[in-house]
Amino acid sequence: MMEVSAFLNAAKVGHSDEVATLLAHSPTLIDAIDNYGYTALHFATREGHTKVVTQLLAKRPKSINARNILDNTALDIAVQHNHEDMAIEMIDAGLTARLTVVHEAAERGSLRLVQRLLDQNPHLGDVIDACENIPLHYAARFGHEDVVAHLLAHNPKSAAAVDQNGETPLHAAAYNGHVEVVKQLLAQEPDVIDAVDSAGQTPLFLAAYGICEQVVEMLLAIRPEQVFHRDRGGTTLLHCILGGSQGKFFSEPLIEKVWRMNEAALRAVAHAFSPTPFDVALQHNNKWAIEFFARKLPLDEVVGSFALSNTPLNLLRPHVVESCEPLSVSLPRDVVEVVYGYLGFEPIKRLHTSIETET
Repeated sequence: MMEVSAFLNAAKVGHSDEVATLLAHSPTLIDAIDNYGYTALHFATREGHTKVVTQLLAKRPKSINARNILDNTALDIAVQHNHEDMAIEMIDAGLTARLTVVHEAAERGSLRLVQRLLDQNPHLGDVIDACENIPLHYAARFGHEDVVAHLLAHNPKSAAAVDQNGETPLHAAAYNGHVEVVKQLLAQEPDVIDAVDSAGQTPLFLAAYGICEQVVEMLLAIRPEQVFHRDRGGTTLLHCILGGSQGKFFSEPLIEKVWRMNEAALRAVAHAFSPTPFDVALQHNNKWAIEFFARKLPLDEVVGSFALSNTPLNLLRPHVVESCEPLSVSLPRDVVEVVYGYLGFEPIKRLHTSIETET
């Protein structure tokens, strides 16, 4: 037992001389496995000890394709840790891996590994993982243009593949703002621009949620009619682009452009208890959009005529319009001042101290 431990540890730390000495004394150590299913080859691979890996592969151990407790072979581990040369050496030695190994290589952008793995087993390019993604979903999501090109050449129809949420690789690329990948996918399968996921959202909607302005402009130029599209919850493109992420918003010209293409969307209540586009701007503190659209709406709509939309201004509505009993809410001071300042109110005095405002 101590000898097994010493051997596995030598492989783990990369002591090739000690590995050779122990194997010479006890050749069966080559197939030793610890309590978690790890062999010396697993350990040497994980730690990136190329010399020890080559040394062990030359012995052709019976456990060459052993799987550890995580169901990984040594080849799986090489791919996961981006040990590209080591993984190719293993492929050449005949090692196998999980069926989703190409997904991992695609995610990491390793074109060489994707090529060699598909040469070894062409069907791996079409395997779906637990979320029903194929390798192209991962390459598109992470913007690996060369891998995307290879996978499309391997199977041109993969551009239209959908995962468990109904999302295509174009949805993934659009959401993450990978302009060139978006172009590649559309060149291969132009109709995928109209694909809707399980929420009823097109790639254009995903690009809007991802605050990817260049992709939004590109897709909108191809399909301007999608400004009238509503997803399964009734959300419009205008809803999408008025949101924000970590203080990042779409440019003012693009917001105004989308609104002018479908002005009716400004009053679109998605469904009961859901926001209008103006509410979305309020929720995300999109100050330019708040001020711009406050000038486009009647007073009663600005202060919350959509009573089912539970936004800060609707919570404030009783104080401003109906002078009801105070309700304690939290609203950024500058948002109050922008909206009510334009409307002619003195918000802080009007609402008295019963309204807590953020400084």
